[in-house]
Amino acid sequence: MDEPTQDQPLSEDQPAQETSPVIDEGLPTESGPASKDEPPAKLPEGKSQRILKFAVGFFGWFLVTFLVFGGKMESNGMEISLGVVFFANIVILTFLLKKRSFIGWGMLSAIAVNLIASIILGLFMNALCFIPFYKH
Repeated sequence: MDEPTQDQPLSEDQPAQETSPVIDEGLPTESGPASKDEPPAKLPEGKSQRILKFAVGFFGWFLVTFLVFGGKMESNGMEISLGVVFFANIVILTFLLKKRSFIGWGMLSAIAVNLIASIILGLFMNALCFIPFYKH
């Protein structure tokens, strides 16, 4: 005879009853973290969240750049502001690529699209100089 359960002892011909396991409060369970101080595990990002963050970085860069350079295109202090904005772009891009990678990749893509567009426009503008009888 092993151990008695409740008031009656177990006999050899009776099957042992299964009992539910006791959960220790200090151990992690499937339902949540071990203690209330720990944050829950981070859920993986969904595809729509990643696309939204990428779009924020992409269109946010164009919006901020437009707001910075919108009224300064013909001012005398353009050279100084170009240097400051270029340095700020590098710093912000490095920070975002490390901390918020999808926003950083969106910003980097916006810079790449802007670079490609300016190269194409520059090629077409230079090509106009080779057209005969082009008036400047």
